[in-house]
Amino acid sequence: MLDADAAIVAEPTGCLPSLAQLGNAWAEIRIVGRAAHAGHPEHGTDAFHAALDYIAHIEQLLQDHKQDPDFPGHPRLNVGHFAMPGHPGTVPGECVLRCDVRVLPGVEPSYGLPDWSPGSARNRRATSCSSGRFFRAFSVSA
Repeated sequence: MLDADAAIVAEPTGCLPSLAQLGNAWAEIRIVGRAAHAGHPEHGTDAFHAALDYIAHIEQLLQDHKQDPDFPGHPRLNVGHFAMPGHPGTVPGECVLRCDVRVLPGVEPSYGLPDWSPGSARNRRATSCSSGRFFRAFSVSA
C-alpha cells in the first residue's frame, strides 16, 4: 500500500475537483430455482422472478439511505449482467446477476450488498457464499 497525504484520482467529474469519491462493491449472484416446462410452471420455481425480487429489495435498501446532492443518483445498483441459460419454453431454473453497487463517501461499500450468506437473518435460502472486501459471490435458492 502507498502512504500519501492526498491523491488525484481520474474519475468523471467534468474536470472539476472533488474531495470525495463513491464507494464501490461488486457481486455475482446466482439465483437457483427449479426449471420446468412453461406449460406447467407450477412444477418449477422461477429463478427470473426471484432475481427481480432480489433486485427490488437491494434498490429499496439503497433508496432508503441518505442522499447527497454532490452525488446525484447515488447510492445505486447497476446490474451489468443478467443471464439465464435455457430455452424460451422453460421456466428458468437459474439466473446469474453481476452487479455494481455505488455508495456515498464514508459508507462501507458492502452496505448495498447485505449479508445473504447461508443462514443469515436476511436470507435463510442462500446455499453458498464467498466474499472479499469489494466483491461477493453467492447462490440463493429461489
